[in-house]
Amino acid sequence: MREYQKAVDVVRGPYLNDVYAEWVIPERERLNQLHLNALITLADLYQKHGQPAQAVAIAQRAIDLDAGMEDAYQIAMQAHARLGDAASVTKTYHACRDAMKRLFNLPPSHETEELHRRLTK
Repeated sequence: MREYQKAVDVVRGPYLNDVYAEWVIPERERLNQLHLNALITLADLYQKHGQPAQAVAIAQRAIDLDAGMEDAYQIAMQAHARLGDAASVTKTYHACRDAMKRLFNLPPSHETEELHRRLTK
């Protein structure tokens, strides 16, 4: 977890964000995807190792970078539940639902729907 945390902490924004050359776009996208994957992995590790507050913070960073990262919402919902914060579970679910509708004109996945049901019983 420590190494993932170090890796995500060094990122200060999109790669060569002030360069508008066509050649940089694929590399910027590749590095952005690696950063998002590292955030998701780190949030999941924090969640699985009983550090839900850190999991929420890292999942939120992923959501802030890409509101379509449904995995990040799922991790945040699980972490909020672990913290005993049912209101934040539902708030996160609604944010996910709204983002999926806005970005893809689709509802959240069946897995996200089922997770929300299970966590709010």
